[in-house]
Formats: sequence, C-alpha cells, structure tokens
Amino acid sequence: MPPTSAASASTSAASGKDAASEVRDVTDALASVALIDSDRRGTTAPSSAPSSSSTGGFVDVLLLDDAAACAAHLGPLIAARDPVAVDFEGVALGRSGRLCLAQVAPANGPTLLVDVCVMGAAAFRRGRLGELLEDARVLKLVFDCRSDSAALHHQFGVKMRGVYDVQVAYCLKRDEEEGARVSTLQGLARALGECPGLDDASRAALEAVKEAGKALFAPERGGGYEVWERRPMPRELLEYAAADVAHLRAMWREWGHFVGRGRMDAIVEKRIRDAIRGQDEERAGKKRRGRPGWKRVGF
Repeated sequence: MPPTSAASASTSAASGKDAASEVRDVTDALASVALIDSDRRGTTAPSSAPSSSSTGGFVDVLLLDDAAACAAHLGPLIAARDPVAVDFEGVALGRSGRLCLAQVAPANGPTLLVDVCVMGAAAFRRGRLGELLEDARVLKLVFDCRSDSAALHHQFGVKMRGVYDVQVAYCLKRDEEEGARVSTLQGLARALGECPGLDDASRAALEAVKEAGKALFAPERGGGYEVWERRPMPRELLEYAAADVAHLRAMWREWGHFVGRGRMDAIVEKRIRDAIRGQDEERAGKKRRGRPGWKRVGF
C-alpha cells in the first residue's frame, strides 16, 4: 500500500528507522559498494567492480548473470510481496534499443543487478524477472515508467503491473508547492535534490556518483550508451545503477500521500499504454508531438 496515514507510520516504527535515517544510511554506503558475483559468492569481485575494503559500512550489490541464481534471489521477493525499487539501464531504451541491466532493490538485503545483457530473455523467464515485474501484488517503485515499459514490452513481451511512479508523486508535490500545475515533467536529478534526509555532504557524494557514471555514457560528455554493454561493467556504472534505486523508497514514503494507489494505478496504466503506442507509432512512421519524456500530460 502507498505510505498514507497510520500505515506509513507503523511501517517506519516497526523498522526502527524513519525515511531520513534510511536515506542517510544508503547515501553514506554508496561510496563503497560491495559486489558479489552470483556464482562465486564470497570471492573477490572483478577488478573493475567496487570494493568493500575502503570503509566499514557498505551496501551489498549482487550481480546476477545466471538464470538459476537470478530465480533463487527473485523468488523470495515475489513470495514476500513487499515493495521493491526498480530501474533499468541500456542503449536507446524502447522498441529498437537494448535493455542491458535491471536494478531491483528490496527494503532489506542486497540490491540486485540483473544482467540482461548476458542472460537475455532467460532473465525474464527462467530468472523470474518477468514474473516479478508482472505480479501486481508486488509494488514496484519506479521513477518514470515510460521508456522502460516500452523496452520491456517490445523487447521481451513483459508488461509491468503494480507500479507506483514516484515521478508522478513528485510532480504533484511540486504543484502543491507552486500553487499551480507545473507543465513540464520533473526528472530524477531534481527529485534527488529534494530527497528527504539528505544533508549537503550526502547530496554532494550522490552527485559525484551520478556525474562519474554520466561521464561514461552521456554523448554530450564524450561517452556513449554502448558502455552499458561492456563486461565486466565499470565501477562507475555499478555505482550509478545502485544510486538510481537507492532513494526511491524514501521518496515514496515522503511523497506518497500526494497521490493514492487507486489514482496512481490509472495514471500509470495510461503512461505505460501511451509509451508502448508511441514506440509503435514511431516505427510506423507516424508523426509524434515532440520528444517523449518532458511535456507533462495525463495527470
């Protein structure tokens, strides 16, 4: 359920942490991400991967590149039916792009990096990633579901269900603060700038992680999106991927009251449907109104 009234308070009390302290814990940990190879647990991570040796605290990041191991870790999350934060990385995500990585972050335990580039469709079938994404009983916390949804549908025949789009909640938060509807969509970078519980030092550390990743894949900075296909993955990309899902839960808890689950379901259904149809129209050569992603429509 979305974090409304007493339900949210009881969840935080039961865990012993509020959203602010959870965010601080995660942000402090991002500087030292422990990577455990899924088929060689407890052994040394690849040389290009983050190491846990630099500090005492770290967030476990489990790289899954084997379908059996993937199923073994995703199965308990499906059974538990607890919310998970989800994101995807790749090259030109959409019908004709290449989805390379899926990030799945439960409330407890390691952030799972599912290597779709290595496993392909097996990640969604035998690896049970498709089952997790299509199970409406497992709430998926995402930030902007559109291009990811188009990629999942057109490349792997998967349609996400049970999605709570934090971007929508953040936009509605901004509406209330501005006293009027904000006409453009608000991106993750801006939302992270207002993420509850982050002090100046934590924001600076997070920004450094994001900038290091962008330097590798952003064309305007001399990078290329094809770097998401490089194996072993560079440390900067692993940290960037972990950062993208690290704070979604805290933002959901803080801003979820701006839009309830029922209204969110309707908004997300339309966003996903329009994204899938938009990709179809582009392939068919039909005219599209502007670039997808920035003009706010539908809520």
